[in-house]
Amino acid sequence: MENNVVSLPDVRKISGLISLLSDYAAKSAREQWAQNMSSVYVPPRLRCWDECAWFELAKDWQVVNYVLSDLAGAWVLMRSLHFCLQWYGQAEIDRLQSMGITIETS
Repeated sequence: MENNVVSLPDVRKISGLISLLSDYAAKSAREQWAQNMSSVYVPPRLRCWDECAWFELAKDWQVVNYVLSDLAGAWVLMRSLHFCLQWYGQAEIDRLQSMGITIETS
């Protein structure tokens, strides 16, 4: 019999996922900035990511299986991750924008 129970990853794994998402957001924001120099970061829709995209980021199947599950806690985590992604990405856009302003005024 196959075990279909999806368990919540421990805090260390969730914390690591947030750190990885922070790095991803900064890279994504720099790419957006390079393309259109927009002052608003538009994060990707995490709910659209498939198993491969999540595994590429997290490198942990327990985390992947949990975030892609239909559990209520996974939905809350996914929403929180989306806000983290948006926050980190916007912070990077703001940093890039302030560097641009500094460069232009000097």
